[in-house]
Amino acid sequence: MLKDKKFIIPCLAEWIMPWLVLIPGIPAFYYFDQAGQLWRKYGDGSEYQQAHEQFETFYDAAMTTGGIAIFLELLLALVGFVWMIVSLCKKDKERFATLKPLMLWLFPGAFVFGTLLLMLLVHTFTYGMSI
Repeated sequence: MLKDKKFIIPCLAEWIMPWLVLIPGIPAFYYFDQAGQLWRKYGDGSEYQQAHEQFETFYDAAMTTGGIAIFLELLLALVGFVWMIVSLCKKDKERFATLKPLMLWLFPGAFVFGTLLLMLLVHTFTYGMSI
């Protein structure tokens, strides 16, 4: 089961995709904090505006990455469902013919939830901290 590349590659992609939200999310945390410190120190100056623009860029990138990851996870779920239907209709079934597609069909639900949690984490530690 672990030697089947058409199963392992989508599984690894599903494990990695939610964490891609944090690649632009961590710089968004940093620039949000820097913008807050610059606001307290200098007010609405050019340094603050530059830090705020950087924050907005990374925040938008994190949310966009999350949306793309959710779309791709749902696409992988659809592929897993189609693969399961095709493997059930075959006369000569391979080993784990239904287990692998079933896992690819059901796993994305958990990973979509994880992606949404990481997007909420980015939102909480940026805009949520300003309330």
